[in-house]
Amino acid sequence: MKEKKTLPDELLTVLQQLTMNGDIKMAGIALKLYLVRCWKMEGKEATELTRRWFRKHYPKHLAIYLKKRYG
Repeated sequence: MKEKKTLPDELLTVLQQLTMNGDIKMAGIALKLYLVRCWKMEGKEATELTRRWFRKHYPKHLAIYLKKRYG
C-alpha cells in the first residue's frame, strides 16, 4: 500500500498567499519544484500533479489565470 504524502504547512501557506495575490504561476512553479526536489518526481508527473492540485484547491483562481493567459 502506498504511503499518503502531505505538503508541509509552510508550503501550503506560501501557495495560498501567492494564489490569493494573483500570482498563481509562481505558486505553480514553487509546488512543482517541491515535488521534483523533495518527492523525487519526474518533471511530467510533477506538472500533472500540480495541475490537478490547483484544479482541486483553487478552481476559480485557476480559471481566471487561464482566461487571462489564453483569452
